[in-house]
Amino acid sequence: MSAQNVEIVRRLYEAFGMRDNTWPFEVYDPEIEWENSDAGLPSVGFEPVYRGHAGVRAFWRQWLEAWESIDFGSTT
Repeated sequence: MSAQNVEIVRRLYEAFGMRDNTWPFEVYDPEIEWENSDAGLPSVGFEPVYRGHAGVRAFWRQWLEAWESIDFGSTT
């Protein structure tokens, strides 16, 4: 993975950790598919795949409303 791509991923983690639900969608392809089937998430309430910006926004809304704060740990 290029250093540029690593930086994008790092910024994505930071953005969602700060509940920035705008910048990531400037990076994501409009046809994005967000797959959760192997993510270890509880199956109740979560779809295995979210499609497009609207789908990914729905996933993050649901995920973020469950937590007061988020720390993805070191992203370096």
